[in-house]
Amino acid sequence: MVKHKKFQLILISLVLCIIGFNFISISGEFFLNPFYVLSFIIAIILIVKSINYKCPDCGRNQVIRSFLNYKLPKKKCYSCGSRLDPKDD
Repeated sequence: MVKHKKFQLILISLVLCIIGFNFISISGEFFLNPFYVLSFIIAIILIVKSINYKCPDCGRNQVIRSFLNYKLPKKKCYSCGSRLDPKDD
C-alpha cells in the first residue's frame, strides 16, 4: 500500500474510534474503554507520521503546512511536484 493511502487509512481509523467511543455507554471508569485506548494510540501514530511526512527531494513537510494549515498528502509533492513514494505507480 502506498504511503499517502496508509496515512488516510490511519486518519479514518482514528475518526471511527472517536465515533465508537461516543456510542458506548460509560459504566465505571472510561479509561478502560477500548475505543478510548485505541484513539490515543492511533493519535500518537498519526502525529508521528504527520511530522515525518516529508518530500525526499525538497524536504518540505506534506501534511503540516503551517501552524494552522494542514493538508492530506497526495501522490506528488505540493512544492516541487516530484513523486513522494517510489512504489506509487
